[in-house]
Amino acid sequence: MNTACSTMRRANYFLLLLLTLMCASASAATLPRESRVQGGIVIVRVADAAAPMPRVTREGVRVWVVKHKVGRAAPGWYAVVGIPLSAKPGQHTLNVNLDGTTTSVPFKITSKKYPVQKLTFSNQRMVDPIAEDLARINRESKHLAEVKRAWRDAEATSASFQIPAAGRLSSRFGLQRVLNGQPRSPHAGLDVAVPTGTPIV
Repeated sequence: MNTACSTMRRANYFLLLLLTLMCASASAATLPRESRVQGGIVIVRVADAAAPMPRVTREGVRVWVVKHKVGRAAPGWYAVVGIPLSAKPGQHTLNVNLDGTTTSVPFKITSKKYPVQKLTFSNQRMVDPIAEDLARINRESKHLAEVKRAWRDAEATSASFQIPAAGRLSSRFGLQRVLNGQPRSPHAGLDVAVPTGTPIV
């Protein structure tokens, strides 16, 4: 179960990043709610609307850029940045490339404490994967790494996400897990508890 959960967490995390970081130029795109914390979303104005779409990266990773109007500010190009749970609080920067010139745009994130869940398993394999489990995890990690390298400059992308199935939220994003007394990576997905065979969107 732990192996499956770990793999699912990785898949959910990368899916969330891919959805969050997809590039778009549609002015009618729905933006996520900004929360400048570990595991949150940062929205940063990076260029005027009259400029061509800039190419924005954070730590070498492409960032979703969208032409939008935020609040009372004039329309412009905005970078929508998914912040990993592992990011350190403090000052961070975006690299903005516009017409061949790269500039750094700073932004700050703060720490956030997430709930802790302590679980006890009688089957140690659920805590420490065996070689067979690790081989599958490595295969899936390699596949996800290839998926993450794909990029599409879409004309219309929305961050108005939909839960894939109606049900109880059994494990929320950011939950700190301790399995048999051993700390594990925080939960980077959102689990919905539904019966086997439930249709998903």
